Amino acid sequence: MTSVSFRQRVVPAAILGRATAAYRLVALGAVPVGAVLGGVAAKLLGLQDSFLAAGMLTLACLVGMGAVTEGALRSAES
Repeated sequence: MTSVSFRQRVVPAAILGRATAAYRLVALGAVPVGAVLGGVAAKLLGLQDSFLAAGMLTLACLVGMGAVTEGALRSAES
């Protein structure tokens, strides 16, 4: 994974374990939260509209990834 190697380059070795643990807490902690929110959205909006909303959110995230450029990564490393 690119994010793992980037984190290993940027984070000092003394706190790399804590940074990795925090990353995993946020990443894996979002799974049950997303499941609950998806269930609530399906109940309130209906199944088809909740899938449409999830697709639009995914598209927005993909568009937002355009901000992650080589220059931004180099700037974060320095």
